[in-house]
This record gives sequence, structure tokens and C-alpha cells, in this order.
Amino acid sequence: MELVTAGAVCKGVFRTQGPLADLLGQKVSAAGRNVWWREWYKLTGYGEGEDEQTKLADSEESKAKEQQSLKVFCRSPFIFFVYGQANPCLSSKSLLVPPAGGLSFSYASISLFIYAGRSAAFIMASAFERPAARPLRRVANPSTLSLEILPRHPHSSIQSSLSKRLSPHPNTLRYNDSFRLILSAYNETFHLHLRPNDHLVHSAARIHYYTTTSDGREVLSHTVPLLRETVKAYLGEVVAADHSPARMRQDAAHVVPQPHPADLGWARIMVYEQGDTDRGIAPLFEGAFSANGIIYHIMTKENYLRNKLELDPQLTEPVDETDANLVIWRESDVMTHEEEHFAKTGEIYASENVVATPQSCGHDRLDYNSPSQNPMLSTPPPLTWTDRLLVPFLNDTLYRRDDVPTGNGGMNSNFINSIGSTAGCPTTQKVLYMGVAADCVYVANAKTQEAATQQILNNWNSASALYKSTFNVSLGIAELQVRSAVCPTTVNADNIWNLPCSGAELDTRLSLFSQWRGAKGNDNIGLWHLMSGCPTGSEVGIAWLATLCQQDATGSAPSVVSGTAVSTGGRTEWQVVAHEIGHNFGAIHDCADGCTTSSSCCPLTTTTCNANAQFIMSPVAQSGETVFSQCTIGNICSVMRGAGGSKVTTTCLVDPDPSRTTISLQMCGNGIVETGEDCDPGVGSNSTCCDVKTCKFKNNALCDPDSSACCTAQCTFAPSTQVCRPSRDTLCDTAEMCTGNSSSCPTDVVAPNAKHELISHA
Repeated sequence: MELVTAGAVCKGVFRTQGPLADLLGQKVSAAGRNVWWREWYKLTGYGEGEDEQTKLADSEESKAKEQQSLKVFCRSPFIFFVYGQANPCLSSKSLLVPPAGGLSFSYASISLFIYAGRSAAFIMASAFERPAARPLRRVANPSTLSLEILPRHPHSSIQSSLSKRLSPHPNTLRYNDSFRLILSAYNETFHLHLRPNDHLVHSAARIHYYTTTSDGREVLSHTVPLLRETVKAYLGEVVAADHSPARMRQDAAHVVPQPHPADLGWARIMVYEQGDTDRGIAPLFEGAFSANGIIYHIMTKENYLRNKLELDPQLTEPVDETDANLVIWRESDVMTHEEEHFAKTGEIYASENVVATPQSCGHDRLDYNSPSQNPMLSTPPPLTWTDRLLVPFLNDTLYRRDDVPTGNGGMNSNFINSIGSTAGCPTTQKVLYMGVAADCVYVANAKTQEAATQQILNNWNSASALYKSTFNVSLGIAELQVRSAVCPTTVNADNIWNLPCSGAELDTRLSLFSQWRGAKGNDNIGLWHLMSGCPTGSEVGIAWLATLCQQDATGSAPSVVSGTAVSTGGRTEWQVVAHEIGHNFGAIHDCADGCTTSSSCCPLTTTTCNANAQFIMSPVAQSGETVFSQCTIGNICSVMRGAGGSKVTTTCLVDPDPSRTTISLQMCGNGIVETGEDCDPGVGSNSTCCDVKTCKFKNNALCDPDSSACCTAQCTFAPSTQVCRPSRDTLCDTAEMCTGNSSSCPTDVVAPNAKHELISHA
């Protein structure tokens, strides 16, 4: 059986400017022709009766109107089948059969498929569909209350770093610092505890910047190293205010925190400028965080205005002008379709006119993403034509990697039997180093090459944190290719994918990018990703399925395959990036409305199919998609371990830099004196008072100066004349002195505001 996508059919009609009759009308049986036009009429309102439709289709004067109607039809939710024995699609024996009910697809999706012939080829694509972005009801200017940098003493104890204050806190934020960012917005205060994303930048990473000459040629301008110390990328958690002081003590020891009930959500931040409180300059940063199930996005004012929709709120001057350079919005602030309609027209939407959320995935249009051509996918048992008509989703033949019967029945292609299973995923931290390219339109939209670079790093910081927390795989960048904002007019082998939007649609751009990637050869990069400014209609991303670590290119135009994907820009483009990389890892789409638990998509649970567009691998982008579904976790981990005979290559997942040691709580050597320990000077310390391997006193020591503020170098208690905590302010703070009979410094005391009496300060 041969399958031809409507994308090819519709594109062919548009490019040849021929009437639909030239394509199908005169070569399809009368019965099939009438069904075609009847369904077209339902969708477009063009014509009234079957006979009239036929006449209109054959008339020259109807061509212009037909082309417009066909555009609607080709992106419609109607799916039809053409079955014939001879000429594929155009056979005189073709029979046009409308689908059973419940098969509606997104109006924004090119989801039209024509089945014909007897061969066993399938054409599908991993395309990410997104409804038109909806405006925001409300935005705000966040106030940065403090940015507190923790001491840079990884082997010092809590007492020596926080309590003793013998070493001043650093006042210049570095790439490898941990810090607490406290900000307020929407009448709430958030405590973000952040630590460096150590694996975002490869130690030998580089950036290639290009320029376009006056005669339209694109040439390499210069190459610079992408230095880790220049990228201030951080990840962490939002912590409840009452637990934040205790968390600060843990952070000071540079340990990796364990999940805690006081954790309100995740945080991923890129800092561009630290700010200066003395000069009234607020920090400049971007990123996202979640708290109590609500997702917040922070953007610079410039980026908000660049992505601003017509109905998005206008920015007003904040009360404090130092807050003017940042904009924050919640995903719950996105307008509904009804609200957007009212904002545009002043009219209330009738319920029957509400545009429904697309109900199924706009399935893959690429040959390679099918069992017949993808070597990772198991070959399915042959299905008859009648079998296909009974399956509720068109993707019944997609991702058949686990449908081949085995001794124990095997697994379904929707991974229902591996929901939530992490078997097969790395048990220790791994890093996937990637290459990222930005085309001319993406750079033009960003205004400058530097801004485009900054946006890419921000995207990968957020996506990497998600992959690290889910699959134990960080996403790092080894190479950036940032093209000129001026699109070249001369094409060569080095820029075949760098075209204006009119030059190629997403699938063609992916094929060209794959051809370019294959020509690069073995560069020790596991995946290449193209950031483009050119979505195709509603498609904002496209990827080759299960091509992790594939460096060569296979196939021929227009379907050259390699370890590649394409994402396009937008307000939350990191989610698109994470989605498309998920396809490279072998992830299929989550299930949508109208599915069953036997459909070839990832169900929500073993008993519930529809995932309600809640997760990253939803076929249609919606607000709130920030995590992978439990089914996708099982999907990717199963493919990594080779379940059902299908396995992606994982040789490009490497160990992180060994110089970046991970330290955890409840272990000797983390710098925290915990239950059962006498002392803990930290890994690498050469203490004369404490055994660093057992965290016990040695040589009859009473204390350890690396672990306690009131301990001498001779391992005895310091005298009562020794200051263990200097005064910070002569009016409000007093110095604390050792007691002479303890190694601990007394509790800090300060005077409350406008008072002189001293109070205890925990």
C-alpha cells in the first residue's frame, strides 16, 4: 500500500495553479468524486450540489476560488482514503471513503492522507502543531528584592561559611556561583534557590558567526570560543519562605538538594546583568519557574515587545523604575478563545462557534518516521485495507516497534506497558552535547547575532534542566552556528538550509539541514538542531524520529535523514525545542481526545487515553506543557534499552566532566556536620583534627576548626576572648564571642528596626 500525504497533493495544486479536477476530478470514479466534493462543501461552503461542484471544478473561472477553498480543505479536520489497485491516488478504480466519526484533526494541521495501491510504504512526519498564539490578559513587572550569592568555599562547613562570617560574601556573581534570588510579583514573594548548570557548555565549545557580503554571498566572519565562565545559566527550585533559611545552609555546603515538601516548584534562570543595588540598577535575567502548580515566565522588556501580540497588554511604567526592564506573566494569564474573540470584537462567543482545541496529532509526513524505513522501528505484521478502516487513528501503522508478537506478548506501540518505567535510562548523570544553528530569519527576529545566541542559551538551559531531572541526561552545547540577519542570495554547500521563509517549508528545511549535517561528518556531536524564524503555517517544529547519535546522512532529497530537528521562535520556544529533541530520542506523541488505549500514541494511564495536552510531547502546543508524561518517560527509556527489538544509539551520551564533583546530603565529606558525625571539613580538606574519611575526631581532638567557629588549630575550644562573628553594624548588630567551653558560636543577635534592645535572631 502506498500513502501520499495531502501536503504533497495540496502543494502540487498550488504550485501548478491547476484546478482540483486536473488532479482528481477526471480520474476518480463518480462515486468517489461526489464524496470528495460533498465533504469539501461541508468544510468550505463552496458550491451547493454534487453536479454543480463537478461543473465548477472543471471551469476555468473557478480556479482562483478553488485554490482558496483548497487551502482550507487541505488543512481541514476531514480525513479521507483513496483505495485503488492501479495508479496510486489517481486510479479510475479509486473509491473515496470518508472516515468514521470522531476522526477530526486540527484545522491548523495538514492531516490529510490519501491511501492507494498495494505496496507497503508509509509517509508520515513528526511535526509539532500549534494553534495561533493567544494574547495575554495581564503582565507585570517583577521586583527583585535580593540576589544573595553564597560563599565560594566548597570545602568549608556551614558554621565557617555562614555563621562565622570570617570570609565575606562575594559581591560579583560568577558562572559557578550558587545564589538565592528573591523576587515579588502578583502580590507574592518567591525564593529561588539556584545553582550553576554545569553541563550546558562543552569545555571546547565554539561559536561561528557569519556575515553576508554585498553580492549576496555568506561567509564566515569569525569564530570565538564559547566560554563557560561567560554563560550565567542556573537551575534550581522555588522554596517556601519558612524553609528558605534552612535551605541556604544546605546550599552553602554546595550539596545537591534532595526533594523536600517545602519545594514549591522548579526554576531555570539565565542572568545577563547582576545589577547594582548601590546605584539602583536591578538585575537583568530571563527564564521560567513554577510555584504551587502555576508557571511563570520572565522576559526582558525588549524580548516581550519583540514577541508582543496586538492584544497583549501595553507596558506601563512601574512604581519603581528599577523594575521596568523585566516583564513577568503566568501561563494562566493566556486568554481563552472566547476572551480573545470578545477582546477583538466586543461580542460574546456563542458556544457552538468556539474553536475547539485540535483533537488529534498532526501526524508525521516524513517517510523515515515509519516502520518501513526507520531501522529502529520493528516491521509490523501486514494489515489489510479493512483492518485499517477499523482503526480509530491514522497513525495505527506508526511506531510499531513493540507490536511484533513475542513469547510474552510483547509491548504495544503506545508503550502502555512501560508507563512510568525508567528501566533503560541512565542511572548516572550523562550529557548529550549538541550543535545548534540559527538561520538568517531567526537572527533577524532577534535583532542581533548576540541576542540570538543569548536566546539559544536560554532555551537550552531550560530544556537541559528538564531532560536532566527526567532522564538523567543534560543537554550541552558544543557548537553554535549563528548566521547573518541578512539572508544570502547565493546558495552553497555550507548554507543550503539558510533560506528566507519563502525558500523552503519546514520539512524541506529539515532535509537540507540533515544533508548539511551529514556532510560535516564525525564531529562528536550527538544531535544538531536548527532554530529558524520560518514556521510553516501552524507547524512550529519538525524532527526525525529516533535519530539520537546519528551523524551521517541517509536518503535523498527531499527526505535526507540525520540526527536533526528544526524549531521556530516564539514566546516559549524552549518547549518546542524540548518537544523536537524528544522525537530524536524516540518519543511518540501523547494521546489526544478521541483516542483509545490501543491507539498508537502515548496514553495518560493504562485505563485513560487522553493526556489532555498537559505534557511536552502533546501533538498540539498548549500552555502549561513543562514536563514529560509518565508514558513518554517509559517510551524513551524503553527505546534506550531496546525493548521489543527497537533501540536508539546512545554512544553519544557521555559522562560529565570529572572535575565537577556531585556532592549529596547525608554523606561524609559534604561539609555539613550531620547525625553520627563529629566533624566534616569537606572533601579535599587536609584536617589535623578530623578524619575526612570517617568524619570522626582524631588525635584526641575536641573540635575541628574547619567545622566549628570556636575551635583552635590545636583542636581545642577557643577562648572567650575570641570573636567568632564580627559585628556588621555598630548600631544594629553586636559581635559574638566564643564561650570558652564550646566549639559553637553563640546565636546571632541584632536589634530590631528603630529599637536598640537586642533580640534573638535565628
